[in-house]
Amino acid sequence: MASGLFQSKALDEEAETGYLIILGGVKHKSKKKHKNLLFVLERQYLLLSIPINMSQVSRALKIFIRQPFTQSSKHDVARIQSVMDVIKAADGKPSKLEFLTPPIAESEESFKKAFENSQNKPFTPLNFRKHRLGLLNQADAFIIIKTSLSESTAFEVSYNIFGGRNIPMLFAIHESSYPIKTTLLRELNDLASHVEYVVFKNGEDLTAPVQSFLKRVTELKKNGQI
Repeated sequence: MASGLFQSKALDEEAETGYLIILGGVKHKSKKKHKNLLFVLERQYLLLSIPINMSQVSRALKIFIRQPFTQSSKHDVARIQSVMDVIKAADGKPSKLEFLTPPIAESEESFKKAFENSQNKPFTPLNFRKHRLGLLNQADAFIIIKTSLSESTAFEVSYNIFGGRNIPMLFAIHESSYPIKTTLLRELNDLASHVEYVVFKNGEDLTAPVQSFLKRVTELKKNGQI
């Protein structure tokens, strides 16, 4: 039987309050309901219960960012990071953001090592694909940064629409990559649940479009459309 520490949450079904539960001991799955609190416990012994603000947890937008990897030059990395910085600055405007993919620009040389370090497994097409698509399936919003041609971008966009949850997408396209050369990625309004295209020269050009997009996604999530 496995042992150790892990974290779970207890949600108040009527109020926006809850507890962060740190549990340890022998593995034991059970469900306990007490008053309005529903606990899902996967360890036998309760060690610590900490009140938390569940409104921030439940309302946080989960963001999946797609950036070019194998075709990214040094100039591209700087451009991509400027966009990442704008997205990070949108945290709390209006919604709290949870980044499923780190908002850090990677290059052809760095992204494989970053994957191996974070996932503790070798970089292979299967491992990388399962990891990326698993995160995309959890996301509320999909932001695509285009600074160069990327076949993997087309793959993930297609998966989102036809195999995933078809979440809202924002294409942030650097002026050097506009118009999009992949014809089938243009004008996806007839297939995507929500899609926006924005052209930028500098990262700060995206401040208003990113915040506007996230505000729309917040409303869609609030209305149960995501």
